[in-house]
Amino acid sequence: MPSFQEMVQRIHPEDRDRLAEIQRKQTAREDSRAHFRAVLPDVRTKYVHGVGHPVFNASGTSLNYVDPDGRDRTQAAARAREIAQVQADLSHLSRVTTMGD
Repeated sequence: MPSFQEMVQRIHPEDRDRLAEIQRKQTAREDSRAHFRAVLPDVRTKYVHGVGHPVFNASGTSLNYVDPDGRDRTQAAARAREIAQVQADLSHLSRVTTMGD
């Protein structure tokens, strides 16, 4: 994982002005969306769409900037795994019950 400074350096020079808007929104405690180009170490260009939500501690210090969509996808994936495990347990119980009969 690159440091913040390395990530800034990877943003295409023509798109770096968008960082000021992201920082302004973070200071204002607003969600932000950004489209920019990243220049990868092998000089390829990658188009990036970022979505963020600032997270602050009780004293108001910014702790992190999270992707609310990613968090939702993570929670949905965890629920799907739980459901799959319950279904597998029920199938196993059904087989054991059938064998017992």
